[in-house]
Amino acid sequence: MHLECPHCGAHDPRVPSQRSAGERLASLFGLEHVQCRACRRRYWSSLWLLREIAYAHCPYCYRSMDLTTWSEKYVQPRTSQKWAMALGAKRVRCASCRCNFVSFRRVRSRAAAATPPAEQRGTVSALR
Repeated sequence: MHLECPHCGAHDPRVPSQRSAGERLASLFGLEHVQCRACRRRYWSSLWLLREIAYAHCPYCYRSMDLTTWSEKYVQPRTSQKWAMALGAKRVRCASCRCNFVSFRRVRSRAAAATPPAEQRGTVSALR
């Protein structure tokens, strides 16, 4: 999903609670009418970005970055989540909206993408 607002450039969208029948029908085909929290304007966004399809997404805010894990010690999973975990799903937590969910897809985070490869880390520390 395109998270940047085309009007103000903010990266904080939300799906409005009041939705028309047309918006609900469009969401079945991967189009979401989202609202920017900064400028309160609405815009259409597609869920079907091919570069994002392999990664886990939060079901509420649709973010794929900054996802972490959660522990069963602090969160009681639903029965459907327990079945999914038994089949191999990973426990995922969205850092921005604090949603706990499970996903079979890979988890991507900004910290992992920003870490340099191992051979580069060794040469940088050797120069010091």
